[in-house]
Formats: sequence, C-alpha cells, structure tokens
Amino acid sequence: MIARLSLLIVLLIAGCAGNIEGGDDDGCRVSLGFTPSMPYSGPAGEITVTAGVQNTTGVLAYTWDVTYVGGSVPFTNAAANNSAIRFTALDPGTYTVTLDVDAPSKTCNQETQRINVLDPTGMLVDVRLHVTAPFDLDVPPIDRMIRVNGGADYDLGAVVLEPGIPATGMVRTSGGTGVPAYMRISPLGMAGAITETFSNASGIYDVTLLNQPHDVLVIPSSPTLAPQKFSWISSTTSFTVSAGTAITGTVRHGVTPVSGAKVQLTIGGVPTTLGTTAGDGSFTVRGIATAGAMVKVEVTAPAASGLPRLESTAQFSVTGPIDILYSSTLQTRNIGGTEVRRGGALLGNKKVVLVGALSSIGNVTAGVTGNASGFARVTTTTNGSGVLPSLLAPAGPLSAVVTVLDSDLAVTAFNTSAAVPALIDAPIMKPFATKGIGQSPALDGIRLDLVPVDALALAGAPTLQLMSDSAGQFASSIADGGTYDAVFSDPQGRQGQRIVTDRTATSFASSYDLPPAVSVSGTLSVTGNPNKLRGAAVTILCATCSGLGRERPIAETASDQAGDFVLAVPDPGTM
Repeated sequence: MIARLSLLIVLLIAGCAGNIEGGDDDGCRVSLGFTPSMPYSGPAGEITVTAGVQNTTGVLAYTWDVTYVGGSVPFTNAAANNSAIRFTALDPGTYTVTLDVDAPSKTCNQETQRINVLDPTGMLVDVRLHVTAPFDLDVPPIDRMIRVNGGADYDLGAVVLEPGIPATGMVRTSGGTGVPAYMRISPLGMAGAITETFSNASGIYDVTLLNQPHDVLVIPSSPTLAPQKFSWISSTTSFTVSAGTAITGTVRHGVTPVSGAKVQLTIGGVPTTLGTTAGDGSFTVRGIATAGAMVKVEVTAPAASGLPRLESTAQFSVTGPIDILYSSTLQTRNIGGTEVRRGGALLGNKKVVLVGALSSIGNVTAGVTGNASGFARVTTTTNGSGVLPSLLAPAGPLSAVVTVLDSDLAVTAFNTSAAVPALIDAPIMKPFATKGIGQSPALDGIRLDLVPVDALALAGAPTLQLMSDSAGQFASSIADGGTYDAVFSDPQGRQGQRIVTDRTATSFASSYDLPPAVSVSGTLSVTGNPNKLRGAAVTILCATCSGLGRERPIAETASDQAGDFVLAVPDPGTM
C-alpha cells in the first residue's frame, strides 16, 4: 500500500481543533470539536469528538459515523446524552466524522469534521505552499512554509487567502516629480509571495497587498536615478528615489580599454543602474552604497570583442574607483571560415551558439581583489555555404550548439584553446528510452521534463516535455552530446516526483522508480467572499533549495470549480 503523508501546518488551517459551524441564525446550529488537537496514530491514539448544538431545545438525537479510507471505524459514546464519541486511530491519515442531529422543533444541519492523524514515526521535511489567484481576481499571492510529516495523507481544510488592501502611492524625486519605475514587492516572512507592478509616467502605482510590512525594490526607468530598497506599511504613500552614489571604474583587457561593455553592480541584493564603458574603458553607474555589503560585479563585453561575460563577488568598496581587469593571458580567436556539417553535408543558414564556462579570466579590485570567472556565449549563423562568418570568440574549451531545426539540436566540442577548429560536425539526434515505474507495474501518462544544463542551458535551449505511453515508457531523441536534468512526475498523483540529474542520451537507466506519493488536499477561499477560489495555481516548492531549484515545482495543480485541490507530494517516509 502506498505510504501516506501528513502535514503539520501553522497559520494555514481553519478549524483544525476548533469548531466548524453550520446552519443559519434561525435554524439549529451544529459544531464539532476534537481532542487532542494534534492526534497521533497507534493503540494509544484515542480521539474524542464533541458536538455543540445551539439555537434549539428539547431532547436531541445524535447519529454519528466515523470513516477512514472508505471504511467504517468503530467508536464508543463518551457522553451520557451521546453528544460525544471516542475512537482509536490505529493508522495515520485523515478520518472523517459525520454527525446528524435530530431536534424536536428545528432542522439541524449535517456536520462533518475531517481529522488528520499523524504517524508518530514520520520523518519531517519543510516545503512551501504557493497559491496564486487567477489574474482577473486582485488577491495577493501566498507563499507559506508547511511541515511534511511522513506516513499519511493530509487534508489542509480551508486554505484562506486574504483579500488584501489597496496600496496606492507615488514614486517620486525629493522635489516631488513623479518617476515611472518597476516595483518588486514581497511581504516580510513570505519572500516568495512576490507582487510585481509599475508606477506610471506620473509615478503613480496602484496595487493590492497583504496588510502587513513589505520589502519593496524600486527600479526607476531613468538611468539618472538609483534603484533602491524600501519598507512598506499600510500608511506608506510614497517612495522617494534619488541619484544615489556615482560609482565609477574602468574595464580593461590587459592594458587595453574595453569600450562598449555593459556594467552593473548588485550591492546587498539591490542592483545599480546599467552603465556602458566609454572609449577609455571608464564607466559610471548609480547605486546605494552600503558599508560591508557583498557586491557582485557583472560585465558583458560587446559581442565584437570576443570577450566572455565576467562576474566577481566580494566585499568590494564602492566609494572609490573599481578596476575590472580581463587577464592579459585571455586570448580571442577569429572563428571565421569554420565549416558546419552533419554527416558530410554543409549546414547553410543555421544558428550556432558557442558557449563555455571559464574560470580565472581576470579580477576585480576595489578595496579588495576578487577573482573573476565568466562564461562565453557567442551567437552567429552560418552563411548559405555552411561556413561561420568572421567573428571573435574566447580562447578556451567551448562547445558548439547547432540548431538544425527548431527541435533538432546538436552539441559538440569546439576547443579554441590552441587554435580554431576547421570543422563543427553536428551529430544527429540520439534516441533514448526509459520508463517511469511505481508500485503499480504500469504507470500511464507519466510526464518527463528534460531540463537543459551545461552547454544547452548556456545556449538557451528550451525544456523538452514528454508524456509516456500506457506502460509508462518514453521513447524519443535528444541532442547528442547534450546534458539534461530529468524530472519525472505523475499528473494523476499516484506517485511522487523524481529528479535525476546530468543525463545524456546514453546514460538513462532502463527505468526509474517514482517515490511513493501522498495527497495534500485543501479548499481555497478568500476572506469575506462566499465563493470558493477556483482556477488558482497551487504549487509545492522546495523550502531549502537555492537558485533554479527553489522555483522548480515539486507538485502543481489548479483548484477546481469548488475551490478544491489535491497535490501528490513525495512521502519523506518514516523512521
């Protein structure tokens, strides 16, 4: 049997151990409560459920029912008038208690309480629950931590989004002039619940936010004004931006100035304006100087220079000139004249991207000296005869990514360390086959996302999405020489997601076991709105990952017409 999962959740669940009330002001109103508030399974897993009945008198008749995984659960009366019952939850999971009350003078509503019972040996993992309302409903997103305890399914119950409050104000200069700007807004303690907006030409912004403090990154469209980070609370009416600090420096390749390079710094997570080097290699950007902050320096040299992108991060000082130096030993090569072929046939008018990660390509000096690394990405197109035009590229161990057709890519080594190769031989797509399996011998409709990494990622190749046949089998072709991260998932929720990294066409196993899956369910609503929230995007994300892994969904779905959602999450297991 598939292992199940339960969740411990803070600030998400309406009515976990509290009451759920039904009926109306004129009718009999029934509510249910239970103890303990966080029950565990086992022989000692005894749960007491108590009924509360209001707005009626006389002798009441109580009809109880307790079910688990579709079967009946025995219970005993825990009150002389049958207004409470007691049962033992031997297994973890969600138990459903239903009560019908017969009153002599009024009609009472049927009341249902779902009780999540945890596995005492369940292993814990933290994930994020991210909910985004449909675009036509102006409701702020949520991104909250939930704790997964292995061993059983879990019903979140009511997941309630706040309608938010209108946040209207102005981005302006100290003189009161409105400033058009991009704004990235995130609530404190919930950084993933990002709201993006723009102030208009007059500096006016109008957005709906949660009624709590937020961090706001404001990036003015004017290059004379520095991007800046602010705090927002409900009484905030304006953000005053300034020119900030003029940060200067030079970019050189050995002793030669690099003209036309794009330079940007990120100081403590806040970017500067984008600067362009002059003929003497000098640049000026504007930013907010922060003492002791980590500073990331990024330089994109002009394509004609053949120099790679340069990056360096350290506690650089931005109060004095910044010296950015491409090493004098870093050479460039003219790739013009190289033929591009497949199977002996010249490939005319085809896109070719030369890419490669390069280390120790120079340094940055500003108070301290930091080593600079970088990557090359040179994009060009063969002529009608299948020959590369005259163009400079860095000397080093590069790769050539050739687009033969939209979905037909080839990856091959193109090492320019000593000289320019005379030929790029683009291999044909290579077939591969694999299978997604689980506790069921045949899993139809499994999804496989092939996420490009290494050379393909640097070249901007798209993610490939495949669906398995009725036996869970995948058979397709991918770029020979290309590397992918393979993400297996089950849209039907029978198994959990599995990620296999760094796969090539020849390194796929014949099959991959998808981990046991458990369901995490709930019902979406918005405070003050009687309608359930349908069509919302619901995603489970990694809580401890960084980079792209932090935004890669573990499970995702959309709420249905009743606001309900069910997600299949990998079971962290039991001890």
